[in-house]
Amino acid sequence: MVAFYNFFLPGLGYIVLQKRVVFGWLLLIGDIFHLVWSFSAPEQTVPPWAAVDWFNAAGGLLIMSAFAYDAYQLAKEQN
Repeated sequence: MVAFYNFFLPGLGYIVLQKRVVFGWLLLIGDIFHLVWSFSAPEQTVPPWAAVDWFNAAGGLLIMSAFAYDAYQLAKEQN
């Protein structure tokens, strides 16, 4: 069942299992940011004065942070 959760909402399976909860929350929030951005109209995502779409960038940053945090925790467990 948790594999089903993680397939459709990455991170939710970790939260349900209560394993790697911070990792799960970072993935879930980052994925929600990406989903919101992907369903918004292109003309509304990037104003003419902005160089990047900050909402989408925040989602990507959260997902990358989740993987960095998880790698750090795994390395700490092995040492």
